[in-house]
Amino acid sequence: MVKRTYILLCFAVALVFFGCKKPKDIGVVPLIELVSISPMEVEEFRDSVIVTIRILDGNGDIGTQDPDDNTVVVQDQRYENPDYYHLPPFTPEGTEVKVEGTVNIFIPTLVRISEREDREQTRIDIKLVDRAGNWSNTLTTPPITINAYQGE
Repeated sequence: MVKRTYILLCFAVALVFFGCKKPKDIGVVPLIELVSISPMEVEEFRDSVIVTIRILDGNGDIGTQDPDDNTVVVQDQRYENPDYYHLPPFTPEGTEVKVEGTVNIFIPTLVRISEREDREQTRIDIKLVDRAGNWSNTLTTPPITINAYQGE
């Protein structure tokens, strides 16, 4: 009986040490990761792209109440100037809660720059800033192919 209890106790201790994952240490600087992008090939003037990103933040100060406060920067690498988007708050202001969640970023129709080629590729850079002014890492998408408009 004692031997069986000892074996069960050893098994339980092994489960505690080897079966539990250590939680990720999330700092106050936001971290973003690419979850998905769809579609990877679009027809210009017709198709939009949705990029899903995962956001990790140690104190949860992501997004703002002010709809005029654009905290997400989306840069088509072919252009000089980025687009800016508003992100609603993940947590109420004044609270500090570790957050992890996903956000869909809607990128309207992409257009080819060159009219000589029927296909063109671009990459999209995405980054965000939290309420404390901390910038996340810059996420770069895989190449997105833009095909010439085929009409109806």
